[in-house]
Amino acid sequence: MLDHGACVNAKTGEGCSALMLAARQGHARVAELLLDHGADADAMSVTGYSALKEAAWEGRLEAARVLLEHGAGVDARENGDDTALMLAAINGYDDVVNLLLAHGADVNTRGEGGDTALTAASEEGCVDVARILLDAGALVNVIDSFGYSPLMEASRGGHAELVKMLLEHDADVNARGRDGDSALMAAAWKGSAETVKLLLEHGADANARNDEGESALMGAAGKGSVETARLLLEHGADVNARNGKGESALERAFRRGHSDLARLLEERLAR
Repeated sequence: MLDHGACVNAKTGEGCSALMLAARQGHARVAELLLDHGADADAMSVTGYSALKEAAWEGRLEAARVLLEHGAGVDARENGDDTALMLAAINGYDDVVNLLLAHGADVNTRGEGGDTALTAASEEGCVDVARILLDAGALVNVIDSFGYSPLMEASRGGHAELVKMLLEHDADVNARGRDGDSALMAAAWKGSAETVKLLLEHGADANARNDEGESALMGAAGKGSVETARLLLEHGADVNARNGKGESALERAFRRGHSDLARLLEERLAR
């Protein structure tokens, strides 16, 4: 069809070209043929996706390689949205991440929400990708538009192995989000005792409060995690603290029906 005059850059109603569709499906040889016939490597769809971003999102390594070798912009995007590197990172495609970095992708470019590739990888618990990004110079304490750091994102997901790695790369254990939340609070609300233990061992403040007066212990009480609460108490968490509405961790545990945790808190109050 190309030899008979077909328009190589024609698009669907959604603005997708044949090259974008080939990249999305991982048809590297088709993509190469289209590029050799003049396909625009950096054309964008209505949703702001280029062929390279399609390949990165789907983890299509060979298609991404062909595009880059034919001059596709490694950081090309529209309106400050996510780059190909961010899309590969959030999906855990370490081979595509390595390829993009080898072609000069900016490891610290921010997306529309202020997140970086490391923030995205941390949110999803992609340990291997996060390691690659950190080795490539990713900023470990970058804060997104919502006030979250990679450590907070990893803690919110209970991704203990990744939390450990970020702490070993000097992540700020007591950094605060936009609402005053800390990584420890996020881990406690998740009920991830392993993550809570790591954070406490690295100096997390067991009595930090967010803007609503919530502490990590209150979060553990709401979740019903006895092990998490015990760890916090062992590191000096204040069992008498009350949030902005006047509720204590014990009262919350009773209200939520977490009798074992309520018993633990009562025993601590009795001392």
